[in-house]
Amino acid sequence: MSAHHDLITLSRQLGDSALDAAILGEGNTSIRVDDGTFLVKASGSSLVSLGADDLVHLRFDRILPLLSGGAVDEAQLTAAYEAARYGPEPLPASASEELPEALERLRVAWQERLPR
Repeated sequence: MSAHHDLITLSRQLGDSALDAAILGEGNTSIRVDDGTFLVKASGSSLVSLGADDLVHLRFDRILPLLSGGAVDEAQLTAAYEAARYGPEPLPASASEELPEALERLRVAWQERLPR
């Protein structure tokens, strides 16, 4: 199986109302593709109906530095996200609108885990 298939299958299972695992905003799912990249569900897409066009392929080496840096504004986050994209696939429409907020939440959560 491919990482795309595995992530879509898992996401649809988590989004299934019979499981009662996802509510309201549903959240995101992601999967490591290889040592350097991962796939993530685009914000705004639905878990239960997730398709290949709703996945974004990103590079770890472009995203991880955001987690240990200081605060960045929306334009910087969007630029970093664009630079992290792996491959020529177009961004899902919702990704460029909601990713800056998601990355900022991730950065804050990561910094809270670092030893002080």
